Amino acid sequence: MIGRKLLTEDQQEAARARSRAYYRANKDRINAASKAKYHSDPERKSNYHRKRAYKMTNEELEEFLTAHKGLCDICGVDGDLQGFKSMCIDHDHVTGKVRGLLCRRCNLGLHFIENLEWASKADAYLKQHKEG
Repeated sequence: MIGRKLLTEDQQEAARARSRAYYRANKDRINAASKAKYHSDPERKSNYHRKRAYKMTNEELEEFLTAHKGLCDICGVDGDLQGFKSMCIDHDHVTGKVRGLLCRRCNLGLHFIENLEWASKADAYLKQHKEG
C-alpha cells in the first residue's frame, strides 16, 4: 500500500479499543445522528433495503417494474392505481431469489399458503368452529 502505514496487531487492537470506548461514551449522540440521516431521505432508505434484500439497483427495479407492467402477477391489480407502496417484490425466503411482483393482499396470502404448518392449524381451527 502506498502512503499508508501498516499497523501491528497490537496497534490494530488499541485502535479498536479506542473506537469502542468513543462509541460507548457518545452512543446516544452517534445513534441519534445515524437515525436522523437514515430517516431524512426515504428514497435512500428504500434503496438501501432493496439492495440489501433483493440485490437490485434502481435501474434493475425500473426494468423489473416495466417487465411486470406494474401489475400483480396473481390478481392483476394495477400498482399505479394503488401506488407503488402497495406492491411487493416477491422473493423466496430460503434462496432470496426474486419471483415476481405482487400486491400486498396477494403477497400476504402467499405467505400463508407457503407456511404449511400454519395452514394446517388454521384448517383445524375452522373445522373446530364450523357451525352446522
